[in-house]
Amino acid sequence: IGDHAGQAMAWRLLFARHGTALRFGEAAMAAEQVIAHADAAHDPRLLTRGATGYALAALYGPTPVADAIERCEQLIERVAGDRRTDALIRSALAQLVAMQGDFDRAHRLEAESRAMLEELGGVLSASSSTDTARVALLAGSIDDAERALRADVEALERLGERFLLSTVAGMLARVLYTLDRFDEADALTRRVEELSSPDDTDAQALWRSVRAMTVARAGDREEALRLIDEALDLRRASDAPVRLAETLTDAAEVMRCVGLDERVRALRVEALGLYEAKGDVVSAGRLRTLLS
Repeated sequence: IGDHAGQAMAWRLLFARHGTALRFGEAAMAAEQVIAHADAAHDPRLLTRGATGYALAALYGPTPVADAIERCEQLIERVAGDRRTDALIRSALAQLVAMQGDFDRAHRLEAESRAMLEELGGVLSASSSTDTARVALLAGSIDDAERALRADVEALERLGERFLLSTVAGMLARVLYTLDRFDEADALTRRVEELSSPDDTDAQALWRSVRAMTVARAGDREEALRLIDEALDLRRASDAPVRLAETLTDAAEVMRCVGLDERVRALRVEALGLYEAKGDVVSAGRLRTLLS
């Protein structure tokens, strides 16, 4: 019946459904429909929601980095004046350009995003470290990633927020493992397991993959293999290639620790293919170095 506002809202609900299930390719397409129908309805509020949704889905999903950067740059101009939306798109864009190795621009975009979110306050500001940390990790600044994540874990705990906390804490556990602080990483996975809702695929996969590495180091081969298989199943059921690639590299670490050396290379090669398809040249370059 030509109700564009109604269609925009319906597509937004579909976006939420796909996004919750980490089907980011479908989520990006739904977000584009939200934008198109919001445009036709002259509804700026729905347009900004669609723009935010697209940026996040394009970042996490199979959309090639170069295409996602171009579209996010267009959307920043479309949402001028809406600081929340502007900040979230800049945050996604920071991570995308960091994947291409443009760290100066990535840090600038991330700082602009963080400043806007801090001005607005609330849980979005207190969970922005997931984005800050990903830029820092791509740039090789692991200590900066730890500081940012730890500050947000403390802030979210003060606010009594649990859903975002599980992901932030899960990322922190992975960073701690990379820093060889294995006991701390393992302890934090217990907290994430307690916090995670059953349908929070990201947090559920995160705590399993990190704990798989810590228990593999401790010599519990059977438990390590069970946990990493579960983490991989969760990632493979979603549509988040970079997250799957990260879990594949965790799986390679588990195999190395339990002595299944013949599986290490195959897992790294699969992860490399995902990074290359996405256009994450930084992560792909690091894996090539490992493989050589």
